[in-house]
Amino acid sequence: MMKTKLITLLGLCLSIVSCKDFLALKPDTSYSHPETLEDINALLNYESRVNGNYLGNIESGTDDFEIDFSSYSTRSAYYQELYRWAEEPFSEDGGAGENWLFPYETILYANVALESLERVKGGDPELRNRLKGDGLFLRSYRFFQLMQVYSPAYLVGDQNSPYGIPLRLSSNVNEPSVRSSVKDGYQRIIDDLNKSIQLLPEEVSYKIRPNKSAAYALLARIQLSIGDYEHALENAQQSLQRNSKLMDYNSMDLSAAYPFMPLNDEVIYHGKSSASGSLMASSRLTITQDLYGMYKDDDLRKTAFFVARTPSRYRFKGFYNGSAASYFAGIAVDEMVLVAAECLVRTGKVSEGMEMLNRLLVHRYDRTTFVPRTATNELEALQLVLEERRKELPFRGIRWTDLRRLNRDPRFSKTIRRRFLSDDGEPVEAILPPGDSRYCYYIPPQVIEKSSMIQTKR
Repeated sequence: MMKTKLITLLGLCLSIVSCKDFLALKPDTSYSHPETLEDINALLNYESRVNGNYLGNIESGTDDFEIDFSSYSTRSAYYQELYRWAEEPFSEDGGAGENWLFPYETILYANVALESLERVKGGDPELRNRLKGDGLFLRSYRFFQLMQVYSPAYLVGDQNSPYGIPLRLSSNVNEPSVRSSVKDGYQRIIDDLNKSIQLLPEEVSYKIRPNKSAAYALLARIQLSIGDYEHALENAQQSLQRNSKLMDYNSMDLSAAYPFMPLNDEVIYHGKSSASGSLMASSRLTITQDLYGMYKDDDLRKTAFFVARTPSRYRFKGFYNGSAASYFAGIAVDEMVLVAAECLVRTGKVSEGMEMLNRLLVHRYDRTTFVPRTATNELEALQLVLEERRKELPFRGIRWTDLRRLNRDPRFSKTIRRRFLSDDGEPVEAILPPGDSRYCYYIPPQVIEKSSMIQTKR
């Protein structure tokens, strides 16, 4: 009976979000609500929706990859526009499915779960708390990723902006969608994650569900992204107190096709995204020399993360979900070590930051040649930490956010360049300067049309 009800509910969710009129839709399907805590738990165990549906656009604009002219010429108009950071609004399809509807589908699941918990009475109080924590965590994660793509970059103390995202807090699709302010969006995410920490368990059976360590870690990632270094440090340390195990690359077969197993020891929370596969498929993606050239010969990540396609072109293989079919969009211990190291340095604890950084690097470099890193001042330490951060976390859904925040600091800002073919078949260079308004994507045009929300102004 529970399985039948669950299938009915999932069918409704899918029918809602697969329609291009999403956010302006009036459902005409009746369905059975979850009637027990077990029903809600089953809903949140739906891995392909709960642990998938992460945005591809959060990776597609970075400086970590390029595609050749022939691959570019065979992509649709939307993906060509995406690749060259087009100035104008994206073409009619606008990536609405994989970069808007899919994450909001997961938000819908979270809202159904949270609302059902208000209606369903009784049951195990511990399970009830865990399910509520799950729902808040899940919704917050998607809200944050959506803001990295569709809202301007924000640091604590910035003037507020009206170009936030719709904070869908209800499963009622009749409610109109309205863009929140950017500041309100971050405040909602942070508040909900703080609530989830109080509700989630210390341990979970499978990493497809969040625990306290995961919630602390996500909060640390978000606070780092907005320059709240003291709180980011506190939360990264809280996460690491619960889970600090690092894989030693010295003892692994790094020459394997895919060296990392899904749900490996470093994974705190599992997530994946196949979005933007038409642009970023392993068969056409090439690592930029800018990234590949950062790895020294004794850096084991050079072998663990990359494999040659031709003598001078490399593709990525270091996916923490064990497959090139999707990028790893979850959270892992190595990221938290780097967050803690950066925030220690930024709060004046340079030597402690270097100690934290070396906790990671001793597992990443050939142990016979590794020399612990040292720094005499904050700038030198930050340069070391940020260099290792980029080398450690490619294709994790993180680099785009890092570019957005670091571009605010002239010491670390960067101009990105890509080459593509014009309509006349001539090579053209696309340029994305630091702080450019194109670091905030347009909401897909058909979503604006159906919902009457304001479009982002550049």
